[in-house]
Amino acid sequence: MVSKTMRPFSMVFFVLFFWGLIGCSKPNDPEFYKESINRGNILITAIEKYKDKNKTYPKNLKILAPKYIKNVPTSNINNMKFIYHIDPNTEDYSLAIIIEPSGLMILSAKAIKRLSYNPYQTYTENNNTKTHFIYNGWALQTMSRSN
Repeated sequence: MVSKTMRPFSMVFFVLFFWGLIGCSKPNDPEFYKESINRGNILITAIEKYKDKNKTYPKNLKILAPKYIKNVPTSNINNMKFIYHIDPNTEDYSLAIIIEPSGLMILSAKAIKRLSYNPYQTYTENNNTKTHFIYNGWALQTMSRSN
């Protein structure tokens, strides 16, 4: 039996749990992601300015603030940080936001939905990756983990 003081917490948990099961999924429409793309484009401009001046891409995004950008923006979707990666072989970079799942659920997820950008706009699709759209150089993809 749930105590009277725990009932409100139990109800909130119940509602949030079922909200996560039904309808928490983000749409595959570029319009939904426009603000995150705009914020990402601000980062891209700062990254390219840094490279023009230093002849190399920044090691991380924090280096950009405050000289090249006032502060490093986050996505408007779940306030997620942009993931910045430099390929050690080519020294090219990419930006991404993990859209779904969020938090620790990513560790056990069977699929990951991400919004990503790379300067050469090379987005591969295979049995494990589905591209939902490419918009202004950004791709929304779902990647399934193989068993």
